[in-house]
Amino acid sequence: MRQTALIAKKQDPAKALDQADKVKEHYMFETVTRIIAEQMDVDPASITEETSLVDDLKADSIDAAEMIINIESELDLRIPDEAIMNVRTVGDILTYLRQQMGQ
Repeated sequence: MRQTALIAKKQDPAKALDQADKVKEHYMFETVTRIIAEQMDVDPASITEETSLVDDLKADSIDAAEMIINIESELDLRIPDEAIMNVRTVGDILTYLRQQMGQ
């Protein structure tokens, strides 16, 4: 009986970090879209980074404030008011979150 030696492939640390970043990015996108979808009673699949909170989702300032509070709570971070003033799209929220999470 012949035995075959298994050789474990070493994973490049840069690729491992890249994979971890992709997982974080996916989690962040899914979390933000889930919160927005629940808040605005829309299908999460209809939300993209280009989705406008006001034009597409018809969010008012109270809706936006509740979204931000829920995102802060879920992701355990604080989004300053000056950053919130610049948010127009889902992508704007994600861009700020990426910066805060060091991506």
